[in-house]
Amino acid sequence: MPTKIVVKSSRIPSLGPYSQAIRVGDLIYVAGQVGIDAASGTVAGDSFLAQARQAFTNLRMLLEDADSGMDHVVNVTCFVSDVEAFASLNELFTEFFSDVAARPQTI
Repeated sequence: MPTKIVVKSSRIPSLGPYSQAIRVGDLIYVAGQVGIDAASGTVAGDSFLAQARQAFTNLRMLLEDADSGMDHVVNVTCFVSDVEAFASLNELFTEFFSDVAARPQTI
């Protein structure tokens, strides 16, 4: 059975007593990320786009610190309460998941 390894990044904020990520074998399970800039310790801007971009940036840094990257992401779950934000969210998916493998494909 693979060993469970706790991944902790010093580059992104940790807001509570939870693991930022857990590696089990070749899989990495990542906790939800928020739009807080680690350098300032504050929310990254007033807009949905600025905060969501920071959350995606935090995710990328966490994966890098776990010796992985955005190109290995299999699933992303986003909770969005404002339907107007979906255009911005789609823009971020294109920006952060530019790899064709991350886009929907027909098999």
